Parts: sequence; structure tokens; C-alpha cells
Amino acid sequence: MNRIKLILPQQTILPAFRTSAPPNKQEPYYENPIQQGEIKLIPAKHIMVIDRLELHLTPKLKGNKVDHDWIKLRTPEYGFYPISKTITLKKTKQTDKNYQNIFNIFIDGQEVGQLFTDSKIANGRNLVKVKFNNRVFYTDCWVTYYHAITAAFGLVINNIKYAEIAMDTTQDIFNLYKFYFLNSEICAHEGFNPSFKQVRKTRVQALNSLAQFVIGGGDKAASMYQKNPDILAKGKGYITDYYNLNGLDTNKPIDRVELRLKAKAIKRYNIQIEDLFTHAGLEAIFVSQMQDTLSFYNLNATYHDANRNKKCERVDIIDFTAFTTTAMRPTVPTPTPAPETCTRGFKMAFKVIVEKHLIDNNANAFNSALGFINNPATALAPTATANRIEYLKLTHRILKDFNHPPTAAILSRMGTLPDKLFLNS
Repeated sequence: MNRIKLILPQQTILPAFRTSAPPNKQEPYYENPIQQGEIKLIPAKHIMVIDRLELHLTPKLKGNKVDHDWIKLRTPEYGFYPISKTITLKKTKQTDKNYQNIFNIFIDGQEVGQLFTDSKIANGRNLVKVKFNNRVFYTDCWVTYYHAITAAFGLVINNIKYAEIAMDTTQDIFNLYKFYFLNSEICAHEGFNPSFKQVRKTRVQALNSLAQFVIGGGDKAASMYQKNPDILAKGKGYITDYYNLNGLDTNKPIDRVELRLKAKAIKRYNIQIEDLFTHAGLEAIFVSQMQDTLSFYNLNATYHDANRNKKCERVDIIDFTAFTTTAMRPTVPTPTPAPETCTRGFKMAFKVIVEKHLIDNNANAFNSALGFINNPATALAPTATANRIEYLKLTHRILKDFNHPPTAAILSRMGTLPDKLFLNS
């Protein structure tokens, strides 16, 4: 069997998949572009996950409306609107070009996403938007939250506004794609003879000094980059926990291919919300949308088909034959809560009790606030001094944002609170 010799930078190991071999070669045909001789290729472990999701929901019953006025019918408790036994909303100060109001959604005390109400678009008056937090796709079952939200608000799905479906793998597909990209007609210039061309001619943007590739654009695109540095830079340790739980080797570099679909593409390909509920569904969407996108023709390796038409051998960056329908484990067991989750909860609770003291001159609330500051179990920083500084900053933010109707007594308590909490304790 003749092997194709490609000149690559030394010390680079780039395994490649061939899934459309010439007729005289047995399928599946695998070849490594550097190493000569026969090799055994073990399919790389990969996992599928949603990384971002925005949904348009509409009232289940005609004539109903979920808007700011409907939410305000609930009696707020320190700014939290109770919707059900488990769901509360907190109005934010964020703004959006398409919606007048944005609420943070809390389920069992955990922030899981945002609710956008009171659409500014004429033909979307009854629509609300739900955007899930990134964390829930890796640490909880977002489908449970979706059903809880629709049931509590009396909503049903109208359409999927935006979705990002990611494939993460320890196979070195990023460097492999980079090699084919640099030696393809995409980078063609005078005096350069490309060795490869895209199977599906698509715009490719190389970003951040070839640290990321964006393939396509408009209502459907794919992004490819190495995930490990991104996790470290953004402090998303829960993604590493998810990898470990589902068998992805975190001691190896992990590459991500991220499929980005906007509403028009989702509607065009008839993707339903139920398709996002399972790992098999995510794989099916990914395969249908990514076929040919990351594939090249090798212009230096040709053969003739049964009709004696000249063909170029095809190189597929991703081996879709290695895909399975094994379900991912959606919940990461955490015996102790993540530090960032704890501190967020401490800050929220501290804010509630401080505001209660300011409004009612409640002595128990004041003593509870002192307990938060001095108790190591509710610390916001590793050392006692740094912890007091963090709580002092938090106190000043609470006072700055405090919007209860002021009275002389409340203003007096606001003026003396920092000294009472931090100078006399």
C-alpha cells in the first residue's frame, strides 16, 4: 500500500482520520500524516454538552401574559418575588435592547438563569426569553430546571433563539485542523501551491494568532479552540469536574469544537427542544451540521472512480464513526459546595439581614450580620483581615444600592452601620 508523505514540522504528532478511501482500499482507512508504516488508531474519547442556550417561551393559555405587572402581584421579600415553593425572581439593573425587564431566576436558592420580560418588539409582546447560566449545563440537569420554569409560569416553548453545542475531545484535532488550514487554498498566495482544499467552501477566520478558528458565519458557525486555557482564564473549574465525571482525561489537552446556531438555522433544520435533552440528540445535531465543515480534499492524492473520473482523497478531521449514544452524567456530585457558590450565597444572605436591620432596627439581624463577619465558616477571603475588608466593601455596596423609602431613623442607621459593624466588633 502506498502511503502519502506530507512534510510537517518536526515534533508534531497529528493523527488523522480517512473515512472516504479510494475503492481499492479497505474501509475504514486511517493514516497518520507523519508516521510511516501501519498504525492502530484508537478512537478518541469525546463528550457532547450544551454550552449556551436561550429560549423564547409563550403563555400556555391564550390571553395570559407573563410580564413585570404579573410578577409584581407577588409580595416581594427583600427584593425577591416568590413564584412557587422553589422558584423566586430578583429584578436586576441590567438592560437589554429587546426587553424592558430582566430578572435573575433562583431555584432552591441557586441562580440558574435569567428571565427577560416585556418585549419591546411589536410582534413579540407575549414572548419571554429564558437564558440559562453556563454552570447548569455542567453541574445540574438543566432539563429539570426548564420543566420547573415552564410549569411555574404556565409557559410553553415558542422557539429556540440560540444554542451552542460543544464537542470536547482529547484527540488533537485543533493542531490537525491548523495544519490543513495553513496548507490549503484558504491561505493561498502567489508562489504557494496548496496541498488541500475544503470539501465545503466556507469562510474561515483565524483569531488570536491562530489560537482559534471560526468557520462559517451568519446564522450557523463553528468555533474551534483549546479548552484548557479557557477554563483556567475564566475560572470554570466545574467544567473540569464534568470532564472527570464523564471519563475525559483532564491530564491531556482538550480541544473543543463549538457549533453555534441562531434561530433561523434552528428553524431551517427543524431542531426541536426535545432534541437537546439527550446526549444522542446532541450528537445527531452535531453530526448533521458539521459533516464536511472540517473536511479537506488532498490535492496530492488522487484516484479514479468506477467511471474513471479523477477524484481527490478526502481527509476528515473528526471521525464521526467513533460517535456513540452513551448518555452523559448531567450531575456532578459535590460533597462541599464550590467556593464561588458559597460566597455568593453568603453575600446574598448578608445583604438580606443588613437591609432588615436598616428597615426595622432589628437587633437579631444586626447580631447575625456580626456573626457573618466574624465566623470563619462564612468567610469571603482566606485571612481574617482580608475577610473584614471584603465584608466592609460589601456593606458599602449594600448602602449605596439600598432603595427603601428613607426615614430619619433609617438614614441615621445607614450612617452609623459601618462603624458599628467594623470598629466596635
